[in-house]
Amino acid sequence: NNNMQLCPFFFLILSVIITLAFANSCVPSDTQGCLNGNPYNLTDGTACGNLIINTTTTGCCVSGTPFVLETQFCCDDTIHNKNDSYCKSTHDEEGALTDLKFRPKDEECTNATAEFGCLNGQQYSWSSQYPCVQWILEFTTQGCCVDNYYDFASQSCCYDSTSNTYSVIDNPTACVAVKSNQ
Repeated sequence: NNNMQLCPFFFLILSVIITLAFANSCVPSDTQGCLNGNPYNLTDGTACGNLIINTTTTGCCVSGTPFVLETQFCCDDTIHNKNDSYCKSTHDEEGALTDLKFRPKDEECTNATAEFGCLNGQQYSWSSQYPCVQWILEFTTQGCCVDNYYDFASQSCCYDSTSNTYSVIDNPTACVAVKSNQ
């Protein structure tokens, strides 16, 4: 019977389809994050744009742009080299960060599509949004500040080289990168 000979082939094809459908799916947990179906350890990993970065060596700046923490810093919406620049504060006041996180979707996202990415179960638009640590931000209005986020219009991401820390300051011109005297 020809139908009996096709059964193993049918099950093989079905098994390949199921495997491919779930190959890049991921479920976030207390210890694991997920970016576009790819898992990462929350202890030392995070999302930066469409990349998973190691937070012990890499920071995330502006619109999801990774940089090397040891040799670079993020200031004034740009990545700079520590050996020839520093971040100078232009104002002393520091304020509270406004919550910019998006509301959860009704349906959990487990893997990316051609239209949408996926961060820890939440869908985001490739064309207008990007992941920053645990948040989904807008390319045009929000920036990533290593382990925080900020609003371009009202806040700045500033780096303090003496304490090696980053701060989100409620002022869009709170700091500026300055070339060091050689």
